[in-house]
Amino acid sequence: MPTLSMPANSGFIAHRFGLARNTRTFPSPMNLSSQTLEFAGTVWVAQYSLPPMKRATSAAWQAFFMQLRGTSGRFYGYDPTGKTPRGIGTGTPVANGAVSIGATTMATSGWTANVTGILLTGDYFQVGTELYQLVSDANSAGSGLSTLTFEPSLRTAVSNGAALTINSASCKMRLTADDQGIFDVNHLALYGTTFAAVEAFT
Repeated sequence: MPTLSMPANSGFIAHRFGLARNTRTFPSPMNLSSQTLEFAGTVWVAQYSLPPMKRATSAAWQAFFMQLRGTSGRFYGYDPTGKTPRGIGTGTPVANGAVSIGATTMATSGWTANVTGILLTGDYFQVGTELYQLVSDANSAGSGLSTLTFEPSLRTAVSNGAALTINSASCKMRLTADDQGIFDVNHLALYGTTFAAVEAFT
């Protein structure tokens, strides 16, 4: 089944988008002190609310949900207010050397040279089908080099020369339940719905 793109014929009136960590806390029954362990499996989670729309506009969204077939389908999810970077974000950036699983920094090249704030804290970038967010500002050097510091840590190793997507960066997601995407229709025949999603990877 192909990975779908969300319809672009209407904006979201509200959304939530961020990381859900995979941690476990073990409290002591003796004195309530605790230890917390962090495991692999950090994922992006999202919730999107569509505006009231006429049936003709909602048709594309209805088709989108039907094609997802509940939680079995996949689509490209993103932060709607983060589709363009706060920083300059120009050039043709690629990984400058291989980067191992678990890394939270990446040497990159191909940026417009000598730019302060080539990317800024909170900007997203995509490598392959995985999404990352900067946790500190990044500048480019005279040779177009820049080191990015980001979260979450790399789940998949990145090869030298791998391309970075800066605009409209996204990740593969799935619905969180089979009944997500059912529309509410009011007395004015306006359709609306809210749906939740979680990053899907293998």
